[in-house]
Amino acid sequence: MVSSHEDESRMDERFKQAEREIRMGRFDDAERLVAQARQGGYATRSVRTAVWLLLLEGLIAHFRAADTSAHDRILRATALSEASGIHDMLFRSLAWNAFINFERENYKRTIECIARCIDGGNLVPSDARLRFLLVLANCYLYARHYDDAKTCFIEVRELCATLGDRASLSAYLYNQSVFRISDLRVQRLLGELSEPDLAWITQGMESSERFDALAGAASLVGISRATKARLLLLSGRAQMAKDILVVLTDELRDRPQMEVRSGALLDLAWACLDLGDWRGALEALDRGPAHQAGDMDLDDRAVFFALCRRIKQSEPSAKIPIAEDKEVDDAVRAYESSVSFVAGILEALPKSTTSLRHPRNT
Repeated sequence: MVSSHEDESRMDERFKQAEREIRMGRFDDAERLVAQARQGGYATRSVRTAVWLLLLEGLIAHFRAADTSAHDRILRATALSEASGIHDMLFRSLAWNAFINFERENYKRTIECIARCIDGGNLVPSDARLRFLLVLANCYLYARHYDDAKTCFIEVRELCATLGDRASLSAYLYNQSVFRISDLRVQRLLGELSEPDLAWITQGMESSERFDALAGAASLVGISRATKARLLLLSGRAQMAKDILVVLTDELRDRPQMEVRSGALLDLAWACLDLGDWRGALEALDRGPAHQAGDMDLDDRAVFFALCRRIKQSEPSAKIPIAEDKEVDDAVRAYESSVSFVAGILEALPKSTTSLRHPRNT
C-alpha cells in the first residue's frame, strides 16, 4: 500500500514539472493537473497540495495573460504555507512573489521578499533560490549595480547547470542584456551614448543571438527578436531593425505578449523616424503605445514622449498632443528617480548575500 507521504512526494514531482511547463508557456498539462487535483479533493486532504494548486493557478494566470488575479493567488499560497509551517513552499511562493512584484515595478516589496528568502538559508530549495537570485540580479541590473548583478549570475549559472534548467538559463542570458539595453535607450534619447556603450551593444547582440538559439519557450515568443531589433536600432542600423519589427508587431497582434508588442511598436516608430518617415512613426504609435502611455514602464514612457517630440519637430501639424519638452524631461526624471530608489533599497541587503553560498536543499 502506498503511504500518504509517498503519494504526496509523487504529487510534488508532478507539480514541479507543471511549474516548469508553465514557465515555458505550455499550459495544457498544468491546467489538466490542477483541474484533476481540484476535482479529486486533494486540496482538502493536504495543505501542501492546496498551496501548490494556488501557486500553479497564479502562475498560469500570470504567464498566460498577465491576469491580475495571479498575484492574489500567489499571496494566498504564501500565507497558507507560512501559517502551516511548510518552509520550502513558503520560500517557493516568496520567490515567485518577488518575480511578480518586480514585473509590476513594486520594487520595495520585491526586495522584502528577496530578503526573506536570503534569511531562509538552507530551508530554501534550489529551484526557489534560483528564482529569487534571478530577480535579485534583475534588481541590480536595473539599479546599474553591474558588478553585484554579475556576482548573482555566477551562482545562477551554477544552479542552472545543476538543475538542468534550460528556461532559466535562457532568462539568464536574456537578462544580462535587456536591462542594460533599456537603460541605454534612455541615454540615447539624451545623446549620452559613448564608444564603450556602443561596444557593449555589439557584445549584447552576440548574447542575444545565443539566447535566440536556446529559447524554445512559447512564453518567450518575440522577445529575442525584439531585443535584437533594439540592439540594431541603438547601433544605428534602423532599416535592419525596422525589417524585424514590422514582421514581429504583426505576429504579436493577437497574442498575450502585449508588453513586448508595445515596446516593439515604440522601437518601430523610432526606426521610422531615423529613416525620415514621420508618418510611419505616427502610425506605429497609434497602433498601441499612444493609447497605453499611462500603463507603460518608466523607460518606455520616456521613449514614448521623446518620440512624440521628434514627430512634432519633423512635422508640426502632426496630431500628437503630447510632445512638450517638460513632459519628456519629467518622464526621464521619473525613470532616473526609480533607478535611484531601487539602488537605495538594495543597500538594505547585506553585501555578502550575493556571494555567500548557503547550504541548499534540492
